[in-house]
Amino acid sequence: MAGQGCPGEGPDERFLGWLVCPIQNLFSFKSAKPPRWLIKFTGRFQYWFPEKRDYVWLGVAWPPYFIWQGVAEHGRIIPVPVAPEYPDGLKWQIGMVSMVRFGWRYDVNWDGGGFIFPTIAVKVRSLPFPLEKGY
Repeated sequence: MAGQGCPGEGPDERFLGWLVCPIQNLFSFKSAKPPRWLIKFTGRFQYWFPEKRDYVWLGVAWPPYFIWQGVAEHGRIIPVPVAPEYPDGLKWQIGMVSMVRFGWRYDVNWDGGGFIFPTIAVKVRSLPFPLEKGY
């Protein structure tokens, strides 16, 4: 835990946590019901060969929430020199995904579920795989 007093807090610190955490405590609320998608487009992502999974690549939900996820590279198997960690000469290379999201983000791990607001995240080619459910 980062110790900033934010709802649904994990090990990472929130940017401007001293300002954001009190606001999030004021506007966030618990709910076992996930968000309702108003607009939802899905795609397929290569996780582990040959498995592909659906994910939300563009979505607008209620309570107000927006997400866009762009896949720069799918996960894939690549040949590498035979070594003790790669006895068959093959290695799984993770994918690269970008994401933009903002609004009331649903967090399933926050004491049975809840919506956290305000949230905003911008990740550029830094995620190994997309968020399947979009939140």
